[in-house]
Amino acid sequence: LLNTWQKLAHQYPILFLGSGSNVLFLEKYYQGIVILNRIRGFKINENISSWSIHVCAGEIWNDIVTMCLKKNIPGLENLALIPGYAGSAPIQNIGAYGMEFCQVCERIKIPNPIYIGNAGSFFKNPIISNRQTKKILNIHPNAPYFNHANDTVKFSAGWLIDACGLKGYHLGAAAVHDKQAAIIINTGYATGCEILNLARYIFFKNQKYN
Repeated sequence: LLNTWQKLAHQYPILFLGSGSNVLFLEKYYQGIVILNRIRGFKINENISSWSIHVCAGEIWNDIVTMCLKKNIPGLENLALIPGYAGSAPIQNIGAYGMEFCQVCERIKIPNPIYIGNAGSFFKNPIISNRQTKKILNIHPNAPYFNHANDTVKFSAGWLIDACGLKGYHLGAAAVHDKQAAIIINTGYATGCEILNLARYIFFKNQKYN
């Protein structure tokens, strides 16, 4: 597969795609090759005090979390129901409820990002300065936040979007989820441009916290 990709890379653009849950195609067609990783399998190693799990990149992430819970292996439950494949988890460092993938990952084997770019989510939990934190807390004293490295603070992207009054907001057929503001959903036949414009509008509304 690697040899084939290296030969084709000189002729066509190549996109490695997991489930596509974090990729937005606009109206112009993609003139290139899409490679889907569907390499499945996992292996569990257990000792007296811990478990280690070797997971292939083509495994559905939530299936891994569910499997661990069924086998009474704790630690990943905060990361349940995040869409995508296991191979995407370290690339975008998936996280939820104060936990990130990097806290449970011991080793990864991924392509060199110098040659294959990594893509993250629309809405990362922003890491901001103490000055920005004070500005937000002056407006919203009960805002949730987490202390981060080098005197910075990590805020919940979902909370910030909700604080702008955008939970459930629609733009065409694209909408902010009415329960989890950090998620954009397609309510019918949303175009890529509608989804992108909604994301840009959310960024614009959050500029008041800069």
